[in-house]
Amino acid sequence: MALLEHSVRKEHERLALLRLGDAIRMGANIRADVWRYCEAVANRRPDVVSRAILAMRLPAATNTTEQTR
Repeated sequence: MALLEHSVRKEHERLALLRLGDAIRMGANIRADVWRYCEAVANRRPDVVSRAILAMRLPAATNTTEQTR
């Protein structure tokens, strides 16, 4: 998580997305501001890999929003 957060702080877009994918696969607890940054980056990037990484979002991460409704 430290590397992902560092990439976000330094605005290393591609690296942040790759590290997000790693964090998702490891089941890490990803802060909301990191998700927002990575979603914004992926939406600006035309490549399929960026969007695929966001599509990997764990069900637990998406269910958190639903549980708070």
